[in-house]
Amino acid sequence: PAQHNVSMTIALGGSCETFNSIDWSVEGTEVVIEVLTQVPTALVPCTLAIIYEDQSVSIGSDFEAGVEYDIIVNGERQGSFFGG
Repeated sequence: PAQHNVSMTIALGGSCETFNSIDWSVEGTEVVIEVLTQVPTALVPCTLAIIYEDQSVSIGSDFEAGVEYDIIVNGERQGSFFGG
């Protein structure tokens, strides 16, 4: 079966924010993805420069052929794909 991958570019809000993890689940015809970042708890010097980072997550192959699935990232629809 076809394996589905979701690729995304994450905008980190400064030099101290770093990528942590990606959690995902399927709810009906929505693939819900939560991108988690972290910032240090101690005071450290940071810049305000936005940093872009590419990430990808494999969401498997368990999607019904011909059915359209929406991709929801951190609460916002970012696209869709057809299972198959």
